[in-house]
Amino acid sequence: MPRKKAESIRHPIPLTIWSADRALMAKLDAALWFRQAQPDELERLANAEWSGRGNAASPLRFFERLDQEVEILIKYAIEARTELCFEFDAAAASTWVAKYRPALQARKSGKQSGRGTGRHLPLCAPLPHTAATRTPARGFPGPLVRGPSAEAEPD
Repeated sequence: MPRKKAESIRHPIPLTIWSADRALMAKLDAALWFRQAQPDELERLANAEWSGRGNAASPLRFFERLDQEVEILIKYAIEARTELCFEFDAAAASTWVAKYRPALQARKSGKQSGRGTGRHLPLCAPLPHTAATRTPARGFPGPLVRGPSAEAEPD
């Protein structure tokens, strides 16, 4: 593997995924997705301030087969008839793009955008940025993080 590709995996890009009903959420490193993402996908997310929603969104479908927590979240969202929301760490994502996809960074910098961003689209209220308690969700295996609307369970 070329050195630049191997290095790109070592720069973590935190990704938080949560259900719109705020019952479940998971955190993971999205560097693998960034490495394989198409420029238009990255540009779309950068324009949305590194956040999005939708159970079929590219990052969610990518991690569904690689991460058990994401698979559980997608199944939960379908069964609960809710939507999944996600947000990349904006600073880490922007730094990664600048270092490993400089052409995309230059293209983004050169554009004049007159439209607003869709930072937190309807139904995807941002989660409070507080320390979350990692506990298993009832009925779901694994260390999913309970959303703030759920009761906290002892470790």
